Amino acid sequence: MTIDGWLQDLKIALRSLAKQKGWTAVAIVTLALGSGANTALFTIVNATLLRPLPFPDSGQIVSVSEMDKGVDHGTVPVPTFSEWGRTARSFSALAAYASTSAVLGSVDLPEVVNGARVSESYFRVFGLNPIRGRVFTVDEDQPGSPDVVVLSEQLWRRSFAADIAIVGKTIVLDGTPSEVIGVMPAAFTTARRAQFWTPLRVAASGTAAGVIRYYSIVARLRPGTTVTAARDELAEIDKRLDLQKPESARGWEPVVMTLHTRRFGDSRPALLLLFGAVGVLLLIACANVSSLLLARAARRQREFAVRIAIGATRGRLVQYLVCESLVLALAGGLLGVGVAIAAVRYFVSIGPGWIATVENIRVDGAVLLFTFAVSVITGLVFGLVPASDAGRGDLAPALASGNARATHTARQNRLRRALVVAELATALMLLTGAGLLTNSFARAISVDPGFRPQRLLAATLDLPRSRYTADRAGAFYTEMLERVRALPGVKSAALASGRPPASRRMSFTTNDNGKESPRIDVTAVGDGYVETIGATLIAGRAFSTEDGPTAPPVAMINETMARVMFSGRNPIEQRIKMGGTPEGVTIVGVMKDMVQLGTEAGPAPFVFLPVSQDGAGRGMTILARSAGEPELLENPIRQIVRSLDAAQPGPTFTTMEEALADAIAPLHFTFLLLGIFASVAAILAAVGLYGVMAYLVDDRTREIGIRVALGADRSQVIRTVVGTGMTLTLIGIVAGFGLSLAAVRLLRTMLYKVSMYDPWTFAAGAAVLVLAAFLACYLPARRAARLDPMVALRAE
Repeated sequence: MTIDGWLQDLKIALRSLAKQKGWTAVAIVTLALGSGANTALFTIVNATLLRPLPFPDSGQIVSVSEMDKGVDHGTVPVPTFSEWGRTARSFSALAAYASTSAVLGSVDLPEVVNGARVSESYFRVFGLNPIRGRVFTVDEDQPGSPDVVVLSEQLWRRSFAADIAIVGKTIVLDGTPSEVIGVMPAAFTTARRAQFWTPLRVAASGTAAGVIRYYSIVARLRPGTTVTAARDELAEIDKRLDLQKPESARGWEPVVMTLHTRRFGDSRPALLLLFGAVGVLLLIACANVSSLLLARAARRQREFAVRIAIGATRGRLVQYLVCESLVLALAGGLLGVGVAIAAVRYFVSIGPGWIATVENIRVDGAVLLFTFAVSVITGLVFGLVPASDAGRGDLAPALASGNARATHTARQNRLRRALVVAELATALMLLTGAGLLTNSFARAISVDPGFRPQRLLAATLDLPRSRYTADRAGAFYTEMLERVRALPGVKSAALASGRPPASRRMSFTTNDNGKESPRIDVTAVGDGYVETIGATLIAGRAFSTEDGPTAPPVAMINETMARVMFSGRNPIEQRIKMGGTPEGVTIVGVMKDMVQLGTEAGPAPFVFLPVSQDGAGRGMTILARSAGEPELLENPIRQIVRSLDAAQPGPTFTTMEEALADAIAPLHFTFLLLGIFASVAAILAAVGLYGVMAYLVDDRTREIGIRVALGADRSQVIRTVVGTGMTLTLIGIVAGFGLSLAAVRLLRTMLYKVSMYDPWTFAAGAAVLVLAAFLACYLPARRAARLDPMVALRAE
């Protein structure tokens, strides 16, 4: 097999494929769909699951948190963090951080930017040096130290024109002058895409007034230390700490995982599922092309016989056919790159927020290398099957024949039928998975969220700490709420600490009998909240203007809280004790549960406290129900904020319909892509079956002509041909059910209120495949029935 021989075969292959443009185009497009889908998903998987984080020895960076009763809180209380930092030997650096935001700039051009307050060791955990200046020192992380800030490269370039003299200059964050001491490189992507970092000063955030602070934790493992060893060490430390912890945090267990897992863990199952789906799609495409090549090889038996008769070896014939297959595969791969680029652009445009750094996903050199490898491997796989049959057996009949009609061997027929059965089985597996996700999505969007999201707008503000005390923030939101209520088109408005059903904080509570509740959600809401969000009050009353700061403390609870805490007793006028309210609060109302869409978990116990008694935070949400389109209220609300504080940027707006759509976005995204792949797989399987039936009719042309000439009814011909195809389909469906039963287990964490063995979904997938297969069989069968017997007999 010399290079000259390969080049000669390449020229012959190109000429041969060019003569059959239609056949070649079908083969290339089929492969392009398979390889393009694989390349697109590999691009996404490579950017998220395979590519390491952009930090030195990133596998040693871990996220540390605590969990209670199987729930990972994602944070750690300050006393625990301090003890871990003092005694743990598993880490070379342990750091705490908290996401934040600040108003950057002057009154004329205020800008809200995301940032983080971090402990001094934070930058050592990640191991990246600043491109300008330096990072915090231990002294700068102490209470009373001058205010300093480290900027991201993106913020430095966008807002400060990449000023090379930025270090040492003073900028204003939330009205407080801060000295810029450094600029971190663009690769330093951390918590919530922070654009600046200020000292956390944990010592200043201790346990004043009995309030325990909680922070997110990252750490760098010492060389040779494993994640398991670090978790075991922290568990031992926690046992000693239990008596020093607040009662609500006792018995918590440490959670240690790599930062990569923390960032991308939620997206791993869906991406791996989709990657498996497109792998199956590629196999179906290869089976189709193999089937096409088998049929083509059968038609070329006389050509092969002539080649061997004039001296070509069987090895050289196999080399030529493999070369032809590689040409098809590489052409399909090249077109597949275009398909992949378009698919990735679409993926990025819909931007699923559950996949971190989605905007950085693009086709790169590693992806192109992967595509080349896939193309070569698939070329060899689908090319060797027909090539292995070329030139086998007695070639004398082929030489004696004066025409080029296909001379299929029994082995070739068995191979082609087996390929079609495999295609049908795998297509049914994908259709079943897509059906389960479709069913899940339909159930998710039909769930009653417990309130009316239509025409409900949420405007969220975060007032700067430097300019707003708690009292001033309360006065600001009170005035803003009154002005929003007075806007034309506003039916009602209310203040809350977050969008429904989100909570502001987590807490524990006890009732008068001393019974401790499970972990509950607590949120602060104002008067008019129930009416504004369209919730249902089951018992008692909602908050009113009379529930002021000097009035007796009150609360509302949800159905789940009433059931868990009061076991069927009437909760109205019952008192519950909570942290910060030792005298207890009186329950005045019970609301219908609000659910978190997209999760199988039921509603959590919920307590609602009046904003007027619990106090307005600096970050609050105005909820406004509009008589028309809620987006029309955005500009008037911006003007209200501007009139109250010209230095305060406008709120972040979200319609509640958008918020609920975001909640089920991962399910929708997976359902959409898997549905596309399953549809393409079903089409390819049907095309493969059509090809088999078309060649079967072609092989049996003389037999069909004789049958018709002897008086066979044309409907009998159709039944015979369709019956053969549907037999293959039935075998494929039986095999597909077996594959589906094994494969749907991968979906169990993605399904919403649907059994992974739902019989109706399995039946629907089979019905779709039967319909596609019937059409694929009926078309060549009808053509066979229309054959003129004399023309059919002369064909031989």
